[in-house]
Amino acid sequence: MPLKVNAVLDPQTVLKSTAGAEAYLQVNGTTSTVKLEESTTVTLSKMENLGAGDSSTDLKLDGGKLLGKVKKLSANSDYKVAVPHGVAGIRGTDFQVSVTWDATGNNYTIVFTSVTGTIVCQVNFPIVTGGQDTRTLIDGQSWTVTGSVTGGTLVINQPQTLPADVYAAILRAFDGFPPPPPPPGGGNPPPPGTYVPPGTSGTYTGGDSGASGGSPPPPPPGDSVRVR
Repeated sequence: MPLKVNAVLDPQTVLKSTAGAEAYLQVNGTTSTVKLEESTTVTLSKMENLGAGDSSTDLKLDGGKLLGKVKKLSANSDYKVAVPHGVAGIRGTDFQVSVTWDATGNNYTIVFTSVTGTIVCQVNFPIVTGGQDTRTLIDGQSWTVTGSVTGGTLVINQPQTLPADVYAAILRAFDGFPPPPPPPGGGNPPPPGTYVPPGTSGTYTGGDSGASGGSPPPPPPGDSVRVR
């Protein structure tokens, strides 16, 4: 079903942007703003407000590209983006993560990128070998990993510093991020939730508690997503 402005979505909602569409979302209150590029599928796995400035956010990227701006988190907070057989831990970072599948739907390529700040990335080796590989990326670094859902060989490249022109293009993309929107009717900053500015488009499945006409009710703290 279409993604609606001012819809309120719950955890486990699956968001899918179609070809030519994109969406900006403010996730878990003012914790982060993320952008779904076209042909991207993301699950909003967990969004919790733990109190005392602490939060826990889990997103799952099944395919496509996700850009995000995450504010500096408290020591007891966490923000993770899961990918096939791996995860990226984000802490006060501008990041980009992409998952690309080949025509068979069996082999994938993951690219983790730290735009500013630090990302700790981890991938799991096939079951037959076991183990993990963890890399820490800083400003302007990317790490590419290729694998197979059937447990084939995992190809792990060394982290690379992005070419200057590529890095500059990514930075320009983040310059276009909208600021967090005000709550309906003004006033204090919005409660935890996820917001999408007007004019964005996409589809989602699950978790639609809806809102149409007038000012929507505020979402409950933490476990919700608002599309604005």
